[in-house]
Amino acid sequence: MKSGNGYVDFTSCLKNDALRGVRIGIGRDFFGGDPEIDALAEAAAAMIERLGAKLIDVRFERDFFARYVRDGLKTVMPILMYGFRDTFETYLAGLDADVPKTVEEWAKAYSTELRNSQFPPEETRPSHALLVLKEALNHSSADEDYRRMIEDTLPMLTRVKKELFENFSISAMIMPYQPNFAEPIVTPREVNTDPSFVPAPPSIVAPNSIAGYGSEGFPMVIVPMGFGSAGLPMGLAIMGRPCSDGEILGYAYAFEQATKHRRPPHLLHEGLR
Repeated sequence: MKSGNGYVDFTSCLKNDALRGVRIGIGRDFFGGDPEIDALAEAAAAMIERLGAKLIDVRFERDFFARYVRDGLKTVMPILMYGFRDTFETYLAGLDADVPKTVEEWAKAYSTELRNSQFPPEETRPSHALLVLKEALNHSSADEDYRRMIEDTLPMLTRVKKELFENFSISAMIMPYQPNFAEPIVTPREVNTDPSFVPAPPSIVAPNSIAGYGSEGFPMVIVPMGFGSAGLPMGLAIMGRPCSDGEILGYAYAFEQATKHRRPPHLLHEGLR
């Protein structure tokens, strides 16, 4: 797949029969949110099986999932942000643009300018960026907790995820990318309601954290898997082993060619009238 200029050409992986004979795990830990989303994911899995794949239900060990996936934003993400101040301020120092040059200035801007802007964050749910900035102000990459996270925890997360693939002999995992559809917008300037919105229980989370958080990245691609009754789209996540980017692009391509789910939602057309 390598070309003469050093770039990787993945087009050779885009085949309609890429899923034939492949063992695909269904990440059951990520089901249990909106029933409509689960139904879309089950239909997607059935299509993948019709395309020749062998489906296997898989789950993470319960305590691992609870601590590092469901509660990952509390147990992993905050500590990973300890080193953000060092790297971000180094980056800012090299910019010619007239922008704040310290994390402290950025945190202040988020707390004041953003809050008073046309699109302020929700009062009860602070901006993720603001949480990152505040965490970075209180810590640094020299913290012992940060060192343990980089040297011990992240390699452990990678090892456990690799073992999941090995124990079930799967080449990829599929699961709904979100446990609920887009939430109604609620900010100090705008309040919307949606009677059709089904919030996911706290025990059901999105799988985005299991792809990136580790000493090695696990490639993940999101493909359309259809629309809910309210007209909102939803995606299917396909995650592979480290360095299997070409393979999962092939799986995604085969699924998309068979389903043709990618189209503008009808809400877009209604909004243009």
